[in-house]
Amino acid sequence: MKKNISIFIVLTLALTLVFASSVSAATYVDEAGSGGTPPKPKTGAPVDSGTGAATTGQKNAAQPPVDDDPVLPPVDDPTSDDDDGDGVPDALDLCPGTEDGDHWFTYDTPGWNIWKFSSIGWATRNDTGKQQGPKGSFTLDEMAGCSCTQILDTYYGEDFVGKYSCTPGMLEEVAEDVKDGLLGYELVETVVVPALSSTPTLSTFIPELETSYKLIASGTALAGDNIQFDAQYASVDGVTWTDLVPGYEQEGPGLLNLIVDGVDSGWGAYNAAHTYQIEYIGTGSAIGFHIYDISPENNTGGLSVDIYKPIY
Repeated sequence: MKKNISIFIVLTLALTLVFASSVSAATYVDEAGSGGTPPKPKTGAPVDSGTGAATTGQKNAAQPPVDDDPVLPPVDDPTSDDDDGDGVPDALDLCPGTEDGDHWFTYDTPGWNIWKFSSIGWATRNDTGKQQGPKGSFTLDEMAGCSCTQILDTYYGEDFVGKYSCTPGMLEEVAEDVKDGLLGYELVETVVVPALSSTPTLSTFIPELETSYKLIASGTALAGDNIQFDAQYASVDGVTWTDLVPGYEQEGPGLLNLIVDGVDSGWGAYNAAHTYQIEYIGTGSAIGFHIYDISPENNTGGLSVDIYKPIY
């Protein structure tokens, strides 16, 4: 009987150990104490038993530092290009190819108040005798990048080439034309556009087809209700000028505008001198000007338009 009890106890213990072993293999308890299936190891990412860090079987390559403020290559600014090296950007240079040592034409050396362009800029003779020396100073910027030779050749035309040097009066005139955007252009006609008529006033000058001209509108005229107007803007007090005619805003911004060839293309931003300039491309026919108004019969005065053609 004792022998049978002993055998029974041994069998019971053996079964208990087998059951406990199977439970341990089937149950996973995470760090939080919850059960679950143990995670599978990641393929290709064994764990370094020494540090616990993931490895790939190779040493990690050193990574370059990230530059938070990288230095970018300079961006080419076409407005700063200066192909002839005269200090005037190509965008503003009306005379490309300016050369150092521009000759004097009539003089072997600079005369009094006779100017030339050289490596030191515009220069003139300064004599210690009775002459007064230079009366002014001119820069290539004021000449739109043009030397004396180029001014005589392209601005004053063939009749002047080889005959005269650049006098102060000539350069002052050139500087003024550069400022007004008219270097290389000459006035050919002034057209007076009456405010009283809606019939186009035609120029006697016939522009060449597809040639660029300059139109300069100037002056003011009067409409009814004490309205003053210029080529594009109107006012009732002479102080505030607007694109919409005061009291007639419902007619739109075109009312009392100066129209060219039946087109209201605009004359630009308001100018206190009431002078406006636009480019005009020739059509091979006379230019027609009129002032658009719904009731032109009570208007007085008119506007003027200067037509400039290219010299060369």
